Amino acid sequence: MGRITERDRILSEPLSLKVEGSPEWCWQQLEGLRWAYKQVETAFSFVEESRGILRQHRAWDKLPPDTDEKYGDEDTMLRSALGVDGETVAARVTAARTAAQYAETTSPALTRKEASRIGGRAPRGVKLLEVYSRRKRTPAEQLTARIRRDHPDIHQRMLAGEFAHVSDAARAAGIPVGEKPLTTLRRAWGKLTAAERKAFLAEVARD
Repeated sequence: MGRITERDRILSEPLSLKVEGSPEWCWQQLEGLRWAYKQVETAFSFVEESRGILRQHRAWDKLPPDTDEKYGDEDTMLRSALGVDGETVAARVTAARTAAQYAETTSPALTRKEASRIGGRAPRGVKLLEVYSRRKRTPAEQLTARIRRDHPDIHQRMLAGEFAHVSDAARAAGIPVGEKPLTTLRRAWGKLTAAERKAFLAEVARD
């Protein structure tokens, strides 16, 4: 097993235990930005919000937290964490927001083949893949959207980098994940009384 670094240790601790504006707090906020930027097409508003928080606290003057040699400016910090500069981040956020707004005027049932024919109607500067935001979402994207809608507190913790996987955040929100119907049935069966089991079996037999 590899050695746990100081940076890993910082990220393993809850954001709520850190002092706002401290190097440790900023480091976890930067990790949240990194996580959100990976799915900027659906999390563009949170990318923008996280970047604003880091700017407010001039995080580049405090990070990295485990060395005296700091980033010194925002672009250097973003290149280190995201691989791109601030101008690129802003452009992708704008494109994602425009695509989301444009998608509201298109059919939810639009197929990829049909989408390829609307290039002339797409806003200038927006890639087709970004325009087609009504594509079928992956399970992880669906979970993220549900958590953002129903459990904003958990979603904020996701953005802060407290969860390694979306499924971990879903479990923290009380959303069952990765479970087959038969597994659910078996788990529920153990909680039934004898009378409830008898009634259930009788009902199944009638079906």
